[in-house]
Amino acid sequence: MERPVNKKLLACIAMASAAGMLLAGCAEADAGAKTGLTEVTIGVVPGADLAPLFLAQQEGLFAEHGITLTINSLASTTAGIVTAVDAEKFDFGYSDAITLLKAREDGTKLHLVGAAAATSGDTALDYAALVVNADSPVTSLAQLHGATVAVDAIGTTNQAVVQMVIDETEADGDTVTWRAIPFIDGAQAVADGSVDAALLVEPFVTEARLNGMRVLAYPYAEFSPDLTVSAYFTSEDTAKSHPELVERFTAAIEDSLEYATSEPDKVRNNITTYIASGADVRSRLALPRFSNEIDRAALNKLINAGLRFHFLSSKPQIDDLLP
Repeated sequence: MERPVNKKLLACIAMASAAGMLLAGCAEADAGAKTGLTEVTIGVVPGADLAPLFLAQQEGLFAEHGITLTINSLASTTAGIVTAVDAEKFDFGYSDAITLLKAREDGTKLHLVGAAAATSGDTALDYAALVVNADSPVTSLAQLHGATVAVDAIGTTNQAVVQMVIDETEADGDTVTWRAIPFIDGAQAVADGSVDAALLVEPFVTEARLNGMRVLAYPYAEFSPDLTVSAYFTSEDTAKSHPELVERFTAAIEDSLEYATSEPDKVRNNITTYIASGADVRSRLALPRFSNEIDRAALNKLINAGLRFHFLSSKPQIDDLLP
């Protein structure tokens, strides 16, 4: 597919140059001013769901919208990204839905830009999986009663989803001991017996399968075939003071999702630019569904799970959240 071109690029560049819109957290603001592009920094935690962002940066899609994008992947959790955006260290951020909802509940003023990735909806092969050792006696979600399970962070979308799909069996998710272990270390924690099961995302899922581990379930798809897992956001201050930039960033994100959907092989190859993985992994890994649409029913179910497990204290108004 031919990459989408922004027909208003020259006008956007002219406006950006004239306004001098150089936001906080931009590492190369002077270079951006010289080229007429707005320097923007986004904070992320790398995973397969961010492939459109990295691919768009590589292919020049952000430049076509008058933006020079710097991707900062040093944060260890999405909560850390929310804090950094609120402190104006990053201009934009990426986070899971529960973390964003919790931050807003706690008074952090955030503006949702749009969705980043959603489950494929395929309960037989999705981009996030709960894995166990090949010889594990656990053969179903119901057998995780009283088990130790790893997720990347406690009190997030991932824990809410896994705990809910466990609860929907004969097991009780409240009996599970939850451990926060980064995706990159999850398979090793299972292998050495530190945990009974771990939630992984691609490319770590495929790597674990090729190393002999067994997939117990694909929780995102089992929770809801329309679940939006992650989203892009900025601060309310940025949204109010630089609305034209937010509009251009949003348009670039939409182009990136469309491009990634049409070029799955490029997505797979691009993942190796920010997460080490071999050709055998790239050719087999499952991809998310890349869409900027957020399904209201799935979001409502996720909110109810957050309330049930006390990750959230009150039910937010969805209309106040969606872009």
